[in-house]
Amino acid sequence: LLMKSYLLSWNPKNFDNGGEGSTKGQLIYKVGERLEWSCHSKQVQQGDIVYLIKLGDGARGIIAKGIVTKSSYSDVCWKDKNKQRSYIEFELQGLRNTCEQGLIPYVLLENACPNQKWSPQSSGIQIQKEYASTLDELWQQGKNQHSLWLFAEWIKQHLFNPNGWSKDYQETCKLKQKIRTSQSVNDEDLNKIWKKQANGIASVGNGFMYNKDFSENKAFLLQATLDIVNSPTKDMYDDIFNRWSSNDKLERNLYSVIHRVFAMADPEHITSIVGRNYLKALLKGLSIQFEFPIQKTDHWFQDNTALLNTVSQYINSDYDCFIRNILLWEMADLFSQKEKPQIDDGVTEINSDYNIPLSNQEGVATMQKMSLNQILYGPPGTGKTYRTVQMAVDAAEPHFKPKGDNTSDIRRSYKVKYDDLVKDGRIRFVTFHQSYGYEEFVEGLSAKTEGDQLSYFEKDGVFKKICDDAKQGISHEEDPIEIAILKFKEALEESNRLELKTVTGKFFTVEYHGNTTFRVFPIGTVQEDLGRGYPVSIENIKKVYRGISGKEIYNSSYVKSILSFIKGEYNLSDFEVVKPAKLPNFVLIIDEINRGNISKVFGELITLIEPSKRLGQAESLEAILPYSGDTFSVPDNLYIIGTMNTADRSLALMDTALRRRFDFIEMMPDYTVLQDDQGADYCIKAHDISINLALLLKTLNQRIAALYDREHTLGHAFLIPVVEIIKTGDQDAALVELAKCFKNKIIPLLAEYFFEDWQKIRLVLGDNQKEQLKQSCLIEKIKNNFTQLFGDTEDLTLVDDEEHDYRLAQPDADLWHEPLTYVAMYDLTLLSE
Repeated sequence: LLMKSYLLSWNPKNFDNGGEGSTKGQLIYKVGERLEWSCHSKQVQQGDIVYLIKLGDGARGIIAKGIVTKSSYSDVCWKDKNKQRSYIEFELQGLRNTCEQGLIPYVLLENACPNQKWSPQSSGIQIQKEYASTLDELWQQGKNQHSLWLFAEWIKQHLFNPNGWSKDYQETCKLKQKIRTSQSVNDEDLNKIWKKQANGIASVGNGFMYNKDFSENKAFLLQATLDIVNSPTKDMYDDIFNRWSSNDKLERNLYSVIHRVFAMADPEHITSIVGRNYLKALLKGLSIQFEFPIQKTDHWFQDNTALLNTVSQYINSDYDCFIRNILLWEMADLFSQKEKPQIDDGVTEINSDYNIPLSNQEGVATMQKMSLNQILYGPPGTGKTYRTVQMAVDAAEPHFKPKGDNTSDIRRSYKVKYDDLVKDGRIRFVTFHQSYGYEEFVEGLSAKTEGDQLSYFEKDGVFKKICDDAKQGISHEEDPIEIAILKFKEALEESNRLELKTVTGKFFTVEYHGNTTFRVFPIGTVQEDLGRGYPVSIENIKKVYRGISGKEIYNSSYVKSILSFIKGEYNLSDFEVVKPAKLPNFVLIIDEINRGNISKVFGELITLIEPSKRLGQAESLEAILPYSGDTFSVPDNLYIIGTMNTADRSLALMDTALRRRFDFIEMMPDYTVLQDDQGADYCIKAHDISINLALLLKTLNQRIAALYDREHTLGHAFLIPVVEIIKTGDQDAALVELAKCFKNKIIPLLAEYFFEDWQKIRLVLGDNQKEQLKQSCLIEKIKNNFTQLFGDTEDLTLVDDEEHDYRLAQPDADLWHEPLTYVAMYDLTLLSE
């Protein structure tokens, strides 16, 4: 038999005994010593290879390798003397407790062997065959090397292209010597250094520097280039930013663009990680995964210096600065990917919105009479996604009574119940987008690799899964077939294989090696001739048990035989017996429902969601699914709640078929949310002036509706953070938050609404009226001097004399924190006084 490799686990938090004289978090054993170790799997044989992975806090990764000298056996449990536990014995071949000693770091394992589970719940899972040689190579490479060296070497071998970025990087950096020698910069080089999206150093995103920014500030950028190239120091870095901020023609601090110039000027001492978030992710990853004590300062230049001072000695000294910097960038990219939220099968959790009180908005029906299909629609910030929490709970549990005497306590009670129902599988959440399709929503084909074989299997989508579960009325945690199959898997892991027989009396053995199938081997055949045996789909076993399969089952005799054994072994009753008399309600929330191509996503099932066509109704319909061939219907205990942003101008008109089958509930700005329990408007009181938030928002929305339409108004949620601060009594902080709201949310949204027609935006903000009273405006109107720009010629008759430019107030301008700025948007009497 070929030897196999297994993964043993060790968490110092749970078990810190690591040999005589060992300290917490480290093992002290000698190479050649024979160790007893807990091992859940009973398939481990003498001669197999085992790797020990350290989990928990600190640097994680593989710290030891050994050869099994004694197969699985039972002995007294190390943590409970009254119980037995499975163990193996192995001879230690190598031990590396720390990164200094060359442990294989967890981040490297995740990327070099991405389909292997590296945080097992039990010790002794098998390492996939295709990764056994990779793991052995990494262990050999890491001998007498630091873990970071090993990580960088793997990146160099697998992610580095010497004829790609590295070549362009070096070409761009040659400009520094050309500029130092000539003390000048031509237009082509200036464009490449500052404006070009991808200039060889880094890509900073399309439109990071506008044509206007570049053309109006050429002299400034030229001098900045000369200064940076001649002296790429921290003092110069601070000076450049001070000069940039004081330049009225440069409205935005383009951090990454400036960083890119410093990276070109001194690649030996400055990395090409120009994005601050990427640098932050790298420093965090190095600190956690490699235990480097790098003190982050949020000063890009200083953090670059600290990074290189710390890690340069641990990366192959044969590499030049360009290769080193590219390797560090790749590390930053890998670490930053770990920071992103994970999505599983298209299902996400609802993000926490602002704490909007649960007012009785017009059009929201009582939940006991709730329609099966509903869509909440309205402008952004009106609490649509937030509202779905209450609606979903009331749909799933119509008799639920929230606890609490005020809106905050009631909301909290709803959220607790919502989380419980999500955990139980009765509420699920999905977000539609332009690429979302039938395969993700209903069913499709998915591929998997087993050994050297590629196979395809039907995979149920979010909608089909929740429909099937709603028909059973049983949550995942309570589903008898799910529990029984889990026990059957555990039994196979303990005994390696079980012998069963078909209804016709033919004997066969069953094995389980993970994934979605059991493996069957008829008795009397040579196992090697069968390869991995005959597959028996676990999903098909569930379908036969539930009686919901309408197609010819592959290997049906084995499916039915295994199901028969499971039912007898685990006292599993027939499905009809365990099915509840009254099925509980299930809820599917579809956020941004109008972003999906409805015909593409629902397909032929768009008819089945109609209340009259649901399962159990007089006019119920069924459809045959194209991939699995199953008969499918939508149960009448499944509620569908959608949300739709009416202001998204990138969307086409709502699909007529969907509009006919859903009840639409409008959610417009609710100004009562901006009032206290006594009905008084929340106000910011600063410098003897009171800013009425409800009146402010209502006035802005009236102007937007007049200039555009009511579907593009501003929702009350924009001002909820301000209200929350007002409740604390900190009026100055509330004014700061209001300024942030206008700078970062409201004005950018208005710019999108009106396609950057700043004249209309000034009308919304009331700046045109302030101008008449000679008051400062957030958006200043600047008249163009065409004679100065183009000369006094007859051609100017073709140009509008009244053409103007507009300039938004600087982010740090005092105007943002002046109460009159906001009061004048709805009440000009104070200004006229």
